[in-house]
Amino acid sequence: MSTLYITEPGATLHKEYQRLRVVDKENKPLMVVPLSRVSEVVLVGYAGVTTPAMLSKDFRATGTPNC
Repeated sequence: MSTLYITEPGATLHKEYQRLRVVDKENKPLMVVPLSRVSEVVLVGYAGVTTPAMLSKDFRATGTPNC
């Protein structure tokens, strides 16, 4: 299993069937990965995640947000 790093400013992580899809702020796809291949997600900077994506695995928030 791998860690998915999202570093694109304004990008959003979505769950789409059994895949995780990362789109930019204009909703253009940046990456699609099978959900089964991701064990962790790291959001760097101004990036978002939808509720279905957050609840799709046993992802949990760790660390300190920089707001």
